[in-house]
Amino acid sequence: MPLVLSLIRRYQLPLLTINDGSPRYLFDGLSADAYQLLAWPWALNAHERRSTVPSILGHYLVAEGIDLNAVLDPQWPDAATIAKYDNLTLAQILRQAGASEAFLRMLQAHAGCPYGTSSALGVLSSVAYQFNAKAYFRIKGGNDRIARPMAKEFKGNLVLNAPVVAIDQSASGVSVTV
Repeated sequence: MPLVLSLIRRYQLPLLTINDGSPRYLFDGLSADAYQLLAWPWALNAHERRSTVPSILGHYLVAEGIDLNAVLDPQWPDAATIAKYDNLTLAQILRQAGASEAFLRMLQAHAGCPYGTSSALGVLSSVAYQFNAKAYFRIKGGNDRIARPMAKEFKGNLVLNAPVVAIDQSASGVSVTV
């Protein structure tokens, strides 16, 4: 996503800001709305009842020394990070930081996928992007607004709206056959 964001800035594309609404969580036969933090019926820790799921997640990750901006860097992870988090799931890291089992279930319900049981190194950049954002956005007019200005910059032969049959990538460039 950081590469997409750089293209949005480069081409000065207009954005539509949206939010993720107010999710209703449903798991273990219980349900609650995100905005009613204190009424959540699950066995959450006291501090987990005072904030939103993304904020709680960020708190736990930062407490474990994970920089939510650094994981979005193309150079991440470095050797020390790999040594520290290799073979750990996100749930294991969150448990180390004090997360309740109920919060881990809520995270899964919020994300709509089993982030908690996934490899930490495999999902941390996605988690940081999804949960560290203050607002979500879309490109006004659709994602193809990125391709059009990119096409104008190409010096070689470029064909739009054609099925791709092969992609060859090397250190010096990329060739796409249509």
